[in-house]
Amino acid sequence: MRRLSCLLVPGSRMGAHCAWRATFPTGPQGKVAKVYVDVDPEKNSAQVLGDLAGLKAAR
Repeated sequence: MRRLSCLLVPGSRMGAHCAWRATFPTGPQGKVAKVYVDVDPEKNSAQVLGDLAGLKAAR
């Protein structure tokens, strides 16, 4: 299930604008190294840094 961040906008046709968060870290050649969907903003940076360290060690 995706978590949505929604903002009610008075006067808009839809009544709300919603967005979900995703993170796409890239490697040195510009290729996507990993995809994170439905991320928790409070935990995402630590998760990405840990995974990037693991990817770097595997090289």
